[in-house]
Amino acid sequence: TASDFPRSCTPKRALLKVSKLYNMAEIDRYSYIYTSLVTGVTEVVGQMKIILEQFTIRQTEKVNVDNENKLRLLRQQRIVGATIVGASIQLSLLQKLNPKIVIIEECAEIMEPCLVGILTKSVERLILIGDHQQLRPQVDTYHLKR
Repeated sequence: TASDFPRSCTPKRALLKVSKLYNMAEIDRYSYIYTSLVTGVTEVVGQMKIILEQFTIRQTEKVNVDNENKLRLLRQQRIVGATIVGASIQLSLLQKLNPKIVIIEECAEIMEPCLVGILTKSVERLILIGDHQQLRPQVDTYHLKR
């Protein structure tokens, strides 16, 4: 680390061209080592940034290809099912699918913000199915619960 070197030790690129280290002053030898380390680390960090950028590009490409494959498969189906959470996670895919009809089962258990969050512009019909005898609706507001 930088704290292992004397304070007067600074990187000097000209020192990297010296071939006879034993003729150098002690502080210059420290500077030589410090410069070598700083130069090496800087190069490695630069290479890592390039690799990370390339990885990010490839990762984005993979996600796009995966989504296109999922969309192609879903468009071949007459009925597509999902949970509210699954539909929320795959919202961009759901928007590209352009469903005309959405059926929500056990709708008494689903809060309105979750429901509104998955509705796309293409939805023409929303069918809510629930059994009022089976599960009581959940209400978040204390005033409305009474």
